[in-house]
Amino acid sequence: MKTRNLVKRKGPGAQAAREKAFLDRALARSIELRSMGDIDYAYRLLERIGQRFPLAFQIHYGMGCCALDMGAYGNAIQGFAAAVLIAPEFADAKLGYAETLAAGGADEQAVALVKEILSKNPQSLGARLVYGKIYEIRGEWNRALGQYREVDHQDTDPRYAELLNRIGFCYLNMEDPARAIDIFSEAVTIQPENPDFLFNRGHCYGALGNFADALSDFETVVKLDSKDAEALALAALYLFYQGDRHQALARVEKALEMWPENPEIIDIREEILADQPPQPPSEEDEEE
Repeated sequence: MKTRNLVKRKGPGAQAAREKAFLDRALARSIELRSMGDIDYAYRLLERIGQRFPLAFQIHYGMGCCALDMGAYGNAIQGFAAAVLIAPEFADAKLGYAETLAAGGADEQAVALVKEILSKNPQSLGARLVYGKIYEIRGEWNRALGQYREVDHQDTDPRYAELLNRIGFCYLNMEDPARAIDIFSEAVTIQPENPDFLFNRGHCYGALGNFADALSDFETVVKLDSKDAEALALAALYLFYQGDRHQALARVEKALEMWPENPEIIDIREEILADQPPQPPSEEDEEE
């Protein structure tokens, strides 16, 4: 009698492992899409995967993050609330919820949520970041800076570069570009291809009259994100300040095509068309 070769059936453990691997890949892909600026696609991917994994809190959290990035506060609240409901101890979802509330104008509720987290973990860098952003929305730069300085020693945290960015942003808005530029430069050292850090540092260089370095930073931003119309217009401005009016005008016109209603780009175009470029400070001025 022939011996039949039976196919060994895989048990539920193997199936669960495959499902987890698929979920991990989907989450990693959504994070990659967000980092590339394709936030809408990342949201739709998570929404689709969520139908298969309705109890995966990471899916709902990711959808909340994407919606917050897009300014869709209602969807962000839904995503973060679902993540908190499934995983009540997941602090990042509560922080996302708080940040969304603050962005939507409910900053007192946001503060209450952040304080709840800080009561359990006063050194939570994520909580301090959200707390500081709430003060930024209010224009209270000193108080925002105070929150960030509570955790500015956590240089091994993956969010440390963003913390530096927020600290630099506070100094920039407190009209201290010289101090801000040092902070932004440290952030750029950690993440040399982060367009936000370079954009902010470019503003500092411009405020200090260092037009060449301002131009370099804004041009790098454009190389990293060709759709950034504001960076393109600012690159045009500093190109103009260095005497190349023809190229500057061509660039600002392109920026205006990309974002026709942007008032800053319109102002830059008018400045290039109407005025003489300012002169950078001389060595004698700097010595004084």
